[in-house]
Amino acid sequence: MSSVNQRLFNNAYFRAVDALLLLASYRLSALLEWLPWLAVFVLAAVVDGGFARLIKAKEFLQHDPEMFALYASLGIVILCATVVGFVLPAMLHPLLLPCVPLVVGGLAGRALGFSSARMRLRHYSAMPNHFNLATAPSSPATSRR
Repeated sequence: MSSVNQRLFNNAYFRAVDALLLLASYRLSALLEWLPWLAVFVLAAVVDGGFARLIKAKEFLQHDPEMFALYASLGIVILCATVVGFVLPAMLHPLLLPCVPLVVGGLAGRALGFSSARMRLRHYSAMPNHFNLATAPSSPATSRR
């Protein structure tokens, strides 16, 4: 049994997977080491986006759902690229991983500035409502009046 175990786990494939997992754990620990200092900037960016949203609401400016979707999508793409970068067997610049929370925090703040809590409600209220029973005539006799 030990020889089967040794042949199974000592081949080149399992050693390569083990090396990639080790590389990913080192890169993740480097990112987590920077995270407490970068959380202050991310918090400031999100608060700034919240204030931008409040100012737009008070000035009756339109919220832009396309820009919200753009910033949110860019943030998601950058987070996915970071996960791929954890296991990428290539040399990465040491400051590349700490910049990811900065960029994602900035994008989250911008997305929050362009978002609206009533974005979905406004979209549906602008659509014609053929199934609204309160405004629909109840019978053909009442619709002629």
